Amino acid sequence: MPRLNNIKDMEQIYTYCKKVYLKELCVNDACDQLGIKVPFSKSSLKMYFNIYSCMMNGKCYKMGTSESFTKFLIEKIHNEYGKEFTLRALSSAKQNADYRISCGNEQPGIEKVCKEILQEYQFNINYEDLSKQPIVTKDSTHDNDNSNEIPLELSITYGETHISLKGTPEQVKSQLRNLSTMIGESLSAVDSITSNSSCNNQNTVLTESIGSQLKSKYLVIEKLKSKKDFKAKMIPLLVFASESGLKTSFTISDVLVIMKDALEEEIEKKDIEFVFSKKKDWFEQIGKNPRKYTLQPIAFDYSKNILADI
Repeated sequence: MPRLNNIKDMEQIYTYCKKVYLKELCVNDACDQLGIKVPFSKSSLKMYFNIYSCMMNGKCYKMGTSESFTKFLIEKIHNEYGKEFTLRALSSAKQNADYRISCGNEQPGIEKVCKEILQEYQFNINYEDLSKQPIVTKDSTHDNDNSNEIPLELSITYGETHISLKGTPEQVKSQLRNLSTMIGESLSAVDSITSNSSCNNQNTVLTESIGSQLKSKYLVIEKLKSKKDFKAKMIPLLVFASESGLKTSFTISDVLVIMKDALEEEIEKKDIEFVFSKKKDWFEQIGKNPRKYTLQPIAFDYSKNILADI
């Protein structure tokens, strides 16, 4: 997989990170447009979009990127959004660094970048305190700069819900972004509750429907049956499920049912466990009881190569 160290590529990716974050483009359209401009896979581009969104909201992201691109993102956020959003981005990066340490995959360069930026912009906060939430700042100079802007008041009414946003144009835009994020998180929470409820009551039916949908949506699955290497069948199926949004994380039981339903093959748990343990850089474990995994970019690239040979 190519490394992201070209400033032109970084600029292109940053532009589309903003477009996705501001809802100007959906993720798939952004990937299609950006994919012809930079040499990175769709899964890698989605990862960059996610990292930018996490930085803008001060949240931990788990899939890491390079030291140079981390610094590039934070500096761009500082130049466009000011001190408060810079501290959010720094907090997000530190949380990523802490997460990597907890996984035994430390990347000291991230801490180095954060400390350099804190010193460069003369922020009166220690690196160790960055991940303590919330970070709220008051920048009197920034307030004075906006003193001549015409204040706005925006009212939104939907059914019985009424929302009023007030402030300068930049403040109202920031409130709208936060509102969009809050709504998205609320919808995700509802989806999670619904999904968990469905799994508790009819787990087999839900999982089997995924295999059926994959089989009807991706005709190439029939050709996967000819592959002798087990992982050459398993990984593309998981990639299809992830890219289509049907399922983005997998337990061993999930894989068993998807393989049976999509390929009509009875697989032993030990075969799946072997792939998860042997290809640790292909997966990220996000749950322990039961063990649950998400795909890493290298798994998407492997699937692409397998499908190209069919």
